[in-house]
Amino acid sequence: MRRLAFLEGLLICIGAGLLWGLLRALGEAVLQGYPALGYWHTLALLMRGRLPEGILLGGILALGLQAMVLLFRWITGSWPDREALLDRLARPGLLRQLVVAAPTLLLLVLGVACGWRGRLWFSVFAATGMLAGGALASVALAHGVARRRRGHMGPGSGAALLAGEAALLLLLAGAGALMLHSGLHWTRAESRLQLLALLGAAGWVGLLAALGLRGPVRAGRVAALAGVLALLSLGPAVWVWWSRGAVQVKRPANIVLIGIDTLRADATSVIPGEGDPRGLTPNLAALARRGVAFRRAIAQAPWTLPSFASIMTGLYPAIHGATSLRGMLRPRESTLAEVLREAGYRTGAVVSHDYVARKHGFGQGFDDFDESNIRGARAITSEGVTDRALEWLHLRSRSPFFLFVHYFDCHDEYQDHPEQPYADGYQGWLRQDSRNITNLRHKRHLFGPAEIQWLRDLYAEEVAHTDREIGRLLEGIEQLRPGGSTAIVVVADHGEELLERGWLGHTTSLHQELVRVPLVMVLPGVVPAGTVVGRVVETRAIRGTLLDYLGAEGPGADTGQSLLPVLRGEREGSGEAFSMVWLDEPACRHHGKCMTLSALQSGPWQLIADRTRGRLELYDLDRDPAERRDRSEWEVGRRHVLEERLQAWEQLMRAGKPAAPGPPLSDPERRRLQALGYL
Repeated sequence: MRRLAFLEGLLICIGAGLLWGLLRALGEAVLQGYPALGYWHTLALLMRGRLPEGILLGGILALGLQAMVLLFRWITGSWPDREALLDRLARPGLLRQLVVAAPTLLLLVLGVACGWRGRLWFSVFAATGMLAGGALASVALAHGVARRRRGHMGPGSGAALLAGEAALLLLLAGAGALMLHSGLHWTRAESRLQLLALLGAAGWVGLLAALGLRGPVRAGRVAALAGVLALLSLGPAVWVWWSRGAVQVKRPANIVLIGIDTLRADATSVIPGEGDPRGLTPNLAALARRGVAFRRAIAQAPWTLPSFASIMTGLYPAIHGATSLRGMLRPRESTLAEVLREAGYRTGAVVSHDYVARKHGFGQGFDDFDESNIRGARAITSEGVTDRALEWLHLRSRSPFFLFVHYFDCHDEYQDHPEQPYADGYQGWLRQDSRNITNLRHKRHLFGPAEIQWLRDLYAEEVAHTDREIGRLLEGIEQLRPGGSTAIVVVADHGEELLERGWLGHTTSLHQELVRVPLVMVLPGVVPAGTVVGRVVETRAIRGTLLDYLGAEGPGADTGQSLLPVLRGEREGSGEAFSMVWLDEPACRHHGKCMTLSALQSGPWQLIADRTRGRLELYDLDRDPAERRDRSEWEVGRRHVLEERLQAWEQLMRAGKPAAPGPPLSDPERRRLQALGYL
């Protein structure tokens, strides 16, 4: 009987954990808008992914409750009777009421201690504590109500109800602790959905436990519970196996998207005869000879968060909402990873910058998301990024797959790489000084030609080092997927200003050194190898181009702006591209980065509108690629035409949704942003 009672308790706890996981998956799906899109295959994947977590939490809870029973036997010398145990706990007295609260408090304290450096263990212990608190609360309340109905209106009934209320308060406290540790906040819908899921799971525990108070345990009840758990466990797995995604692809192919942070187009050698004459990027150049390189690829923003969000969604920053320093990609926006996962792709990402992390919305649609190389500006992470990407490719042999790989080393701080010779000749005073970006900006008025050249050479070493690691990744892809069957896209989010206009870094300008980026595509079977496209294109077109290349059809798979017609010669003209940086938030105003800039590049002409200062600049990039001569006063007619076009685009952007707010900046995050030059 005791074994059967333990089995019943184990099944109840695991069932509660499963329900908690399933409700969390459902809440996430609703937040992302998957039911509206008909992404039931993705919903089943989310549920299947939550089941092991639920089983783990339920098992830990069951073991904890069993440990309490054994402790009771050790203290009293006998097995506890449920009625007697509840009567004991319901008796008046602060000490006995603390016994009810102790398991929850203990688990939360252990969670804080074990989870200080690991979110997983904190989540396990905090969630376990919440479930334990919910179970004890429900049982105590049910027992108190039962005693009242039987006419036992002694002091024990009130104490039982009081103990239940205390445990419920602990349950809410545990939910708040888990949310705070996970970076969630009450203003976000996901937090509320997770709280409801936890309360629902605790309520189910209490319901089944209350039913168990009414009589002896029967084998039939255990069998029924086992059947329910089997359906909960196997249902989503069978659903994933048999369900067909709402998105279908006619020409499935593996896809690798390589994003490089802070890489200027003129620092590469992807265009023959252009770029840095030292040939800093031989691997990217070799990749361009296999596919197509774009001479005038324009990023939609001069900093990471909005630029990569536009690449993933195909939308302008004002539409997808990731426009502020603490912003995030809206959950409802359909990313490339989400569409491909619904089409049956295995999706993975390896990232190395805070602004492409989960907390800013970039985890949407990825089965596997590796953030282990987000280590700050002073770390050298390209080798680690390549290692983790190759590990993922080895482990995820199932095709088709989509892998996003993000490299960060070109970003400041600029590091000296011993294997690269470009910065070795400088022996001046700046070598002994800190290369912190804020410090460099404060001292930039002291720099002579030698110091400026040294900083540019350090940047060149970062570029060359990153290219070497990308070459190692490309070699690994060829070994694992021989025959060139994988579509590969390489793009940068923005460039870097290296004191051409008196500034060091990015974010605050829309000149060519920041918005013109390298873009290389290898799409087998589309265009002849070694093609160079001179037309102006936007990097946000990558999403639509890849979906068009795959022949994707279904909700959310609209290709939007695709470059395939350009590559096939079906679309002529010079093309145009819009870019923007709209920063208007307290953090920006405090640090002097409050600005509203928009730019339109149409063929060789670029118009930059500084709405903060009320200025317009017009440049002929064919004759003046360095943008030294403002032609706005000489080309009045052309300026008016481009200005009308830019104003119409700005009105369209302002009519869109407001910026998507992210979590408030913590002190460590603020310090990281300051180290990176954003504040």
